[in-house]
Amino acid sequence: MTVSISGDEVPENRTSLNNLALLYASQGEYDKVELLYEWALAISEKVLGSEHPDTTSSLNNRAELYDRLGEYDKRSRCSKGRWRSVRKC
Repeated sequence: MTVSISGDEVPENRTSLNNLALLYASQGEYDKVELLYEWALAISEKVLGSEHPDTTSSLNNRAELYDRLGEYDKRSRCSKGRWRSVRKC
């Protein structure tokens, strides 16, 4: 999958990426979902900060993906709620 994002990193881009990830997840296309959630989380962290509720929501979405995939070790790292630990997911 190739995706190009133009323009500034704004919260609306995070929302669009998150919504696309939710669509792919509903179709079982999990290989696409992880990358989209990672991008959404990176934008949220950069634009809104690590303590913003939308950043926490993005982090939670990734944790739920790992839970659904049975990747519990990755999920537990994401559940810590810190960007630094997510980069290791």
